[in-house]
Amino acid sequence: MQSQEKYWNISEETGKFLAFIIEITKKKSILEIGTSNGYSATWLAKNAEKIITIEQRDDWYQEAINNLKDSKNVKVLHGNALEIIPTLKETFDLVFIDAKKNEYLQYFNAIKPLLNKDALVIADNTISHKDKMKDFLEEIKKYNTIELEIGKGLTITTFLL
Repeated sequence: MQSQEKYWNISEETGKFLAFIIEITKKKSILEIGTSNGYSATWLAKNAEKIITIEQRDDWYQEAINNLKDSKNVKVLHGNALEIIPTLKETFDLVFIDAKKNEYLQYFNAIKPLLNKDALVIADNTISHKDKMKDFLEEIKKYNTIELEIGKGLTITTFLL
């Protein structure tokens, strides 16, 4: 796959952490918001049963389709996540958000009805892009949340529904 800079991919460190979290928590159904070229989905797919990932950009979507064609547990959707999420019939054990930073709160609100008991929401770039997601970071303080200095910042929020 192409470079982190061209596709805004997560770091290898972040990918390994995500795969580890899914493995130890036994999360099976994953939603990813922001596919890019599919690099993060390859890490998510290592230990999950089913992944739905959403990418809006045409060129990145096509690249992701090509890169993930052998990943039978990954379904790549094309379009605006805020329009697609309300149409989803599935529920999720884990949601990974790595898309338009100023829309994180909107994604968060849209996915809440789709979360299973004890779901995790992991948001990327919460240190590097903190200024673009102040509303999201303020909202998640209401929940059990931790921010980690992994990659460009990961925030993990748990839901004990």
